[in-house]
Parts: sequence; C-alpha cells; structure tokens
Amino acid sequence: MYIILSGNICTGKTTLAKKMHELSGYRVYSIDDYRIKHNRNSTAEGEFNAWLKLRTDIETDGNECGIFESSGTSMWHQDVLSKMKGEKIHIRMIAPVNVILDRYLKRKTKIPMPYDISDVKKSINIIKNKLDKKHFDFTFDSSKMTVEEMINEINKQ
Repeated sequence: MYIILSGNICTGKTTLAKKMHELSGYRVYSIDDYRIKHNRNSTAEGEFNAWLKLRTDIETDGNECGIFESSGTSMWHQDVLSKMKGEKIHIRMIAPVNVILDRYLKRKTKIPMPYDISDVKKSINIIKNKLDKKHFDFTFDSSKMTVEEMINEINKQ
C-alpha cells in the first residue's frame, strides 16, 4: 500500500510521513528531500531531475508500499503515482492560512523551488485551489489534530 500525502506548504505532511515511517517501516519518498539533493540551484532542470529521480526510485525499488509526500499539484505528481503498484490511500493535509504562514516563517530548512514563492499567500491559494478539485480518502487539519489522532483515523478504515 502507498500512502499519498498531499497538501499545502507547512501543513504537516513531513511530520505525518515521519511518524508513519516509524510505525510501518515504509520508505518515505518526499519531493522536498529530492529537491534538496537534486535541485540546489532552484532551476526548472533541477526540478525535473528531482522528480525523475523520485519516480525512478519508486520504479526500481519494486516495493508495493511507501509514503509519498508532495503538494499534489505538480505536473509530475500523476506520473509518479502511475509508477506505484498496489493500493493507494490519498490524504490531504490542511491548515488555516495564518498557521501555514507562521510555520513557513519558522521553517529551518528552505526547500529549493523552481518558481518564485516570494508571495507565499498567493502560492498557498494556488495550491489550495488545485487541491480543492481532487478527491481524497482523508483530509486532516494539522492545526486541530495530532499526528497520533490522524493515524488512529486511518487505522479505523
């Protein structure tokens, strides 16, 4: 089974992915980790390389389980999903804009991006609007639920 975590910046995707990894041992495929390793200069070519490496790792690992974490809005997102074998659970992470902005300002690790996110509020709205058009098995507000509560909800299914 693959667990797909999608959501805006700073909504708790990485925190949930790390806890799920601890509990399941599933490998985490985080686009942010691939961006840090393969797109340090924040270029379109680097972004392509990061997504290509992520996709290749999923294909060559041959696992039928893992945790995939990204905003869910990239043009490469669906391509990566198509390489995953087996069942998928889609989870959307949300939080109020003021919480996202506060977390973003406190973020210690800056993620290389191939596009300008200097207008963070605008970026948040663009991502939100794209995700509003998609279906998810679960939606969790990380400002209202703990990671443990989220995992309990998933386990009930």
